[in-house]
Amino acid sequence: MIKCIIYDLCDTIVKTAGISGLDRLNSNPINNLTMNNWFNSDPLFKAYERGQISVSSFANIFRKEFNIEDDEKTFCENYESLVIHEIDGAGSMIKHWSEKFPLYALSNNNPLLWNGIQKCCTVLDCFSKVFLSHETGLLKPEAQAFESVLNTIDCRPEQAIFVDDNPKCITAARQLGMWCVQFDDAETANQEIHLILKKQLAQNTTYIVS
Repeated sequence: MIKCIIYDLCDTIVKTAGISGLDRLNSNPINNLTMNNWFNSDPLFKAYERGQISVSSFANIFRKEFNIEDDEKTFCENYESLVIHEIDGAGSMIKHWSEKFPLYALSNNNPLLWNGIQKCCTVLDCFSKVFLSHETGLLKPEAQAFESVLNTIDCRPEQAIFVDDNPKCITAARQLGMWCVQFDDAETANQEIHLILKKQLAQNTTYIVS
């Protein structure tokens, strides 16, 4: 029987700028593909997302790496602006399911991005708990990131639905035995959650899908 739903945040609940929006980080033109590759592969950024590097240190390293002339305050404000808005339909989706299950968020994150999320996300209070990588030190798709959440909330993998836009994270969660929905849009995600619950309903008639 499903006990909870665990959501990713970035590009599942809130929209981020992506590669095309990385020029927000600097007033001068930058090769966005090169910058994106740095985000995805440089161990310093992973350390930042694990909470092992301070915001100030990250800002200084990043500005030096890409010759960014903006001061630290401006850079940090620009970084927060990488979170654009709440995804269409995400708010109503979260509110709907929060009335039926405990909801949790599991996000690879950092302090600046989290500041941006808090400014534009209207449904954070619907989550029973938010697990952020810069606070836990654990990054998806590492198995330990999922296992830590499941242990904390006292939930077996097969009792949780996990919703994320990243295929690698979906694969990792599925390998642990979690029910998974790869997010594309809120309407489709809702439909897939209903399908999972209907499968569960065939085994347990105590939950009524509505």
